[in-house]
This record gives sequence, C-alpha cells and structure tokens, in this order.
Amino acid sequence: KLEKYAKDNGLSVVFMGNITQSDLPHYFAISDVFVRPSRSEGLGSAFLEAMAIGLPIIGTRVGGIPDFLTDRKTGLFVKSEDDADLAKKIKELFDNDSLRRALANEGKKLVQEKYSWDLIAREFDKIFSELPHMKKILLATGIFPPDIGGSATYSSILARCFPQHGYEPSIVTYGDGVARNELHENDGADGDVVKVSRKYPKGIRHIVFFIYCVWRARFADVVLSADASFGGGLPAFFAARCVGKKFIVRITGEYSWEQGSARFNIADSLDDFQKKTYCVRIEIMRTIEHWFVKKVDIVIVPSKYLKKIVIGWGVLEGNIHLIYNAISARHSSESDLFSAEESRKELKISQKIPVFLSIARLVPWKGIPAIINAINALRQKFPDAVLYIIGDGPEKDNFQKLIIARHFERFVFLMGGLDNKIVRKYLCAADIFILNSSYEGFSHQLIEALLHKIPVVASNVGGNPEIIRSGHNGILFAYNNEKEITEACVELYTNSSLRKKVIENGVQDTFLFTEERMIAELIKIL
Repeated sequence: KLEKYAKDNGLSVVFMGNITQSDLPHYFAISDVFVRPSRSEGLGSAFLEAMAIGLPIIGTRVGGIPDFLTDRKTGLFVKSEDDADLAKKIKELFDNDSLRRALANEGKKLVQEKYSWDLIAREFDKIFSELPHMKKILLATGIFPPDIGGSATYSSILARCFPQHGYEPSIVTYGDGVARNELHENDGADGDVVKVSRKYPKGIRHIVFFIYCVWRARFADVVLSADASFGGGLPAFFAARCVGKKFIVRITGEYSWEQGSARFNIADSLDDFQKKTYCVRIEIMRTIEHWFVKKVDIVIVPSKYLKKIVIGWGVLEGNIHLIYNAISARHSSESDLFSAEESRKELKISQKIPVFLSIARLVPWKGIPAIINAINALRQKFPDAVLYIIGDGPEKDNFQKLIIARHFERFVFLMGGLDNKIVRKYLCAADIFILNSSYEGFSHQLIEALLHKIPVVASNVGGNPEIIRSGHNGILFAYNNEKEITEACVELYTNSSLRKKVIENGVQDTFLFTEERMIAELIKIL
C-alpha cells in the first residue's frame, strides 16, 4: 500500500525492505536525518543507534522517546500525525547546518554516557550482586526415574521443583540408560544427572558412587540424600564430610531391617525388629546405620511413626523434621485423570469385571502372596475378578512361581515396572486398590490411589494410618490377614454409599499432601 501510495503521488521514496543488522550502520552513515513519527514506542532503540552514529533525530512525544530526546538539544520533536510540522522540521535541519551538527553531537554524547553496553552491564551487575545466588544442592539417591519407588518419586519432584526456589540440583544415582523425570511428559531429567552403572560389582559401584559424590559435593552448598541405604546415603554422608559440607538424610525405613527381610529371611515387623538381636552381619549393619544417622546434620522423616523409630535409634528429636511426602502437582487436576471406561478400553480390560490393583516393590514385606490368596477367595463371590500387580523387585520370580503353582495365571497378572502414564491408567481402571505391607514409612501409592478416586484397603501398619482412616477414606486391615482383606474388598465393592463416601473424602484428603507444602517445608530447613 505504501509503495502504491508513493507511486500514485509521484514521490521519490525507496523502500529497502528488510536488511541485516550488520548493514544498518552503512545506511545511517550515508543519511543526513533520522525520522520516525511514531504513535507509540517502548523505548526506541533505532533512535539511539542513529544518535550513536551522529545523526540528528526527529521524533514524537510518545512512549520512551522523551527519555532521550530533549527538544532542540538532542533532537527535534514533531506533533504526532502532523505531516506539515514534520516537513517543516526536516527542512529546518537541512537549512541549518549548525543546528544539525549541534543536535548530532549532543545526541552522540548522550548515548555514550547513558546507553553504552558497558554501562548497562555494570547496572545489571549491581542488580545481580544484590540477588541471592542460586544455591547448589547435591541430591544423592539410590534410585531415580525410570526406576520406580518412593525415593525415585521424591528425588524426581525435588529435581523439578528446586530451580523454582533458587536451588540448582545435581543428582548422583545408580542405573543404566537415560535418566528421566517421571513427572514430566518428556523423557528429559531435570538437573544434572550422573548414573553409576549397576553392572559394576557391589562395592566397586559404591566406591564409584562415593567418588562422584565427593566431586559434585565440592561445588555444592549442601548434600541431601533421599535414603539412608549403604549404597546411597552412607557414601554420600562420607563424601559430604570429606569436603566439609552440611548433610541432610531422609529416612524412609530401616535399611538393616530391609536387608534382613530380603537376604536373611527375617519375618519380624519393623517394630519387633527394634526389640530383638540378630546375627552378626545384621547387627553390624544396624550399628553402622544408627551411627551415621546420629552424625548427620538434619534427619527428615515422612511420618510420625518413623520419627518415633528414629528417636529410638538415639537421634536427637531437635534434629528430626517431619515432612509428609507429596503427590505430583501434575496429577492433581481433574483434567489429568483418565476415565475408567477409556482406560479399560486402552488397556484391553473388560468393562464388566471387578478389577483389583496393587502397586509395590516386589519385596517380602509388601505381602503380595496374601493379596493373591485374597483375590482367589474373592472369586467365590466375583468369579470374573482379576488382580494386576505393578512393580518390580527381587521377589518377582518367586511370586510368578506361586501364581503358576496355584494355577492363577488367568486372573493374577504380574505387570513388572511400567511407565508412569500407563500406571495412572491402571489406577483409573481399577475398582479397589490394595496395599498389604508389614511396614510403610509413608506410601506415595496410597496418595496416588486416593487422588485417582479408587477406594483403598491397606494394612494398619507404619505410616498408613496417618493417611487412611478406616471408614472415612478407606478401610484398614491387619497385615497379612487374608480374611480381612477379602471382607474389606467385598464391602467397598458392594456398598455403594460407603464407596462414594471414601472416594469423596479421599480426594479431599490429598490436598494435605501437595508438592508446594512439601517443598516449602524443605526450603525452610535448607
């Protein structure tokens, strides 16, 4: 339109189109006057570029132009939308050499004094020097996504949320392949992640983990371990002490008890374990674990139950901070939940059958055999009932053998470790969620189940009663009591009014366990 207007009116105007930034100084240099009668300007950088090269400028009193244009000192003002006034001012500059030179000189001087990049850099430096520096945190964890487990979820949340609060995380963990943050849609992990291969023999990989922790801790302000295991928490503790950094450990259980249950066939509960003496190897592990936890700067526990346990180890109560675990903010909106119908359709599960679900690490204290037996009993009342068990662990082969030996393959399915998005679809597809642990510090899975509107039945142990109140947002049963598991499942499946009540209360209760609250409490400690 402009080109047509100029042509129709016989005006000698050359439209240059887009030219590169590097060519602009040439056009400034061959010009006599810079003109831009703007209706609006934030600042007007092109005016400053013209002034810097020694061109007199003409502009309007809008936006940021009066910040640098003083009439008849650093340029000329014209009335907005007044072509006659603009023509008059342009002609005045061509007719008055001394005015043109004076405006050019003053304009150039102003730019050098107020708008040079050196000056701007110094001003930014003042601002940055007054801001708190990004604090660096070394996050040491035995597992990190794509591994599944409470410590992996916890570490993943911290890695994603810390930068929003002025903390830069660096992560050392175990694993092979690409690390990722399970709470994101993409596969990129937040933070700088170093993974020590599990292909190394035990002992060797722990030493490598320690070396990485020492190296990273040198550049950190504080070291935080997501667990107190001998493979994660212990080497991270020694690394922090080697370089003189504060150390925080999160206690989610007793490592010596877990090892005793997994490797030495200890069947006692965690509470009973505190009162007894065992073989030399377990007692050595227990002594080392209690010693190092008593030496750390701060202990974080996710439940009142665990706080009582840790106090029993001799840790000062003032060094122990209770911070409940959190659900992911990404999963907390209605739009993130799938419908049961579409979830079952995608997972190829019949819409008509009762679906029971358990998600757990496959270790002895998760009570998987009792759940399997309870489902078999449930099939007397619900012949089409099926059980899906999601998770991986050292007992997987034994559980699979049990299923085959009992001829339960048609209705009990060990799914192994699954992608978080698929896990959420199973949560949405299920009718009842079952957790039968002899120990739980604080279960992420219970919170996730409540959020996904599944009625929950859980063992009355550890931190479970701090989440589930029987008859309010679920039903509690005695650990490994197959009869109580069966009765609780029947009650929640057949009693529609109770089912509706526990679902509504469960969703409301999840607001007590938000990421924002967990991170805010942790930031106070830091």
